[in-house]
Amino acid sequence: MVVGEPDANSCGPQVACTMSPLGDIDGTHFTLEINHRSMPYWSPGGITLHHWSGESRLQSMERQDRSVMQTNGEVVTWTQILDVGLGSLTFQIKDGTSSTWGPFGYSSNLKLWTTWSAGHINNYSPDVSVSRSGVAFAGNRVSSLKILRVRATLSDFSTATDDTVRVVHQHPAP
Repeated sequence: MVVGEPDANSCGPQVACTMSPLGDIDGTHFTLEINHRSMPYWSPGGITLHHWSGESRLQSMERQDRSVMQTNGEVVTWTQILDVGLGSLTFQIKDGTSSTWGPFGYSSNLKLWTTWSAGHINNYSPDVSVSRSGVAFAGNRVSSLKILRVRATLSDFSTATDDTVRVVHQHPAP
């Protein structure tokens, strides 16, 4: 994500990124909120994760650092991970960096876990992430938000990589 000119007074921009192991968000899905927390009550700044079942929030976690973005031209990068274990599903943020929060997701502390009987996430689609993510407030303050790569580890432990750049948000619109 590339931020143009953030506004610390209005806590803009506020970004939400969604990831679902399913082909929709009617059931289990996760959100990453950047520069705000929407639930269980709104709070400015920081990085927050939520686990949802449809429109019901099941669990949340956040970084203690609730700093609000205020650096012009800030670039924020991170990796979102969905991982299936024996009867479990984990959503994790790793390898993040920003001017506002520095490095984040390096100590496995940005992670939510739930039971998962499906044993796979074969219905994951980056199209769901693109269509259900974006700038929730002050979109004019984000130059671009993109998914740069999707990588999957297959059942034979080989890796499939899709380097198609997917634009979630672009300002001004192309």
